[in-house]
Amino acid sequence: MRMLRAQPGAALQPYIDNVFHLFIAETGTTVLTDRILPQIPTIYVFLDGRGGLTADAGRWFGPTQAVLAGPLTRPVEIVLEPPVAVAGFGLRPSGWDALVACPVAQMVDRIADHGQVAAEDLSHLPARLAGLAASDALALLDRHLTERIRANGTPPDHRAVEIRELVDQGHVTSTKALSERLGLSARQTSRYTKDRFGIEPKLMMRIARFQRVVARIMAENGSAGAPGDWLYAEYTDHAHFTRDFKHFAGTTPARYFAEPHPLWHSVWASKADLFSDQEAYAE
Repeated sequence: MRMLRAQPGAALQPYIDNVFHLFIAETGTTVLTDRILPQIPTIYVFLDGRGGLTADAGRWFGPTQAVLAGPLTRPVEIVLEPPVAVAGFGLRPSGWDALVACPVAQMVDRIADHGQVAAEDLSHLPARLAGLAASDALALLDRHLTERIRANGTPPDHRAVEIRELVDQGHVTSTKALSERLGLSARQTSRYTKDRFGIEPKLMMRIARFQRVVARIMAENGSAGAPGDWLYAEYTDHAHFTRDFKHFAGTTPARYFAEPHPLWHSVWASKADLFSDQEAYAE
C-alpha cells in the first residue's frame, strides 16, 4: 500500500486543503475494509479497481467515478477491492463553491456520485490520471483544479480558511472565543460556520479536538492504553475522551486501536509527511 499526500500549490490553497494518491496492489484478500473517521468534504476519484462507501448502501463506484463525501461527523466504512488506485482532494469552503452545486449542509454525512451534484465536470479525470505515477497524478490534478477554479472565477473565502486554522490548531475552544477572534456575534458565527462548513462551531471544535488526540496517539505508539497527561489538556478525563471517541469512531479507543486499520493508518502517516511530500510533485 502506498499513500502520497501533499499540500496543493499556493494558488489552490484557499480552495483545496490537500491532494492525495492511494495505490493498493494485490493483497491476497478479496476486499480491504476500514473506517473513514470524521473529516472535511473530500472527493475520491477512482482510477482503477472498485470501491464502495457504506453511507451509500449497496452502491459501488468503479474506475470511472468521482465520489463526493460531504463533511463527515460519523465514521463511514470504506471497502476497496485490490488492486485499486484512488486519487482525491479535501475541499475548503471556496473549493466546495467552485466544484459542488448544492449547499454543504445538505451533504453532511452523505455520499454522492459527484456528477449528480457537480458545479464542475470531473468525469474526464479518471482517464487522465489512470496509469500515472503518484507524484505525476498529483501534479496533473493540481494543475487541472487550478485552471478550472481560475476559469470559473470563484473568489477565495479567507475568513473560512482562518476559522479552519483556528479550530484545527486548538487556538479557540468555544463559540464565544471564535466570535471574539472574528469580530462577530455568537449568532453570526454559528450561522456562518453552518453555511460554510455545514456544521455548528461547537461540533467543529469537538471533531478537531478528537482529530488532534488521535493524531498524537498514532504518532506516539498507536495505542490508547496510556496516552499520557497531555490528554487532559484536551479532555477533562479519560471517560470524557472515551465518550467522544465512541461518538466519532463508533467504538471505544481500546477496541479501535486493537483492530487493524491499514487505510487509516496510512492516512495518518501521510499527514506526518505532508510537507516533504509537497516536493514530490512541485514543478
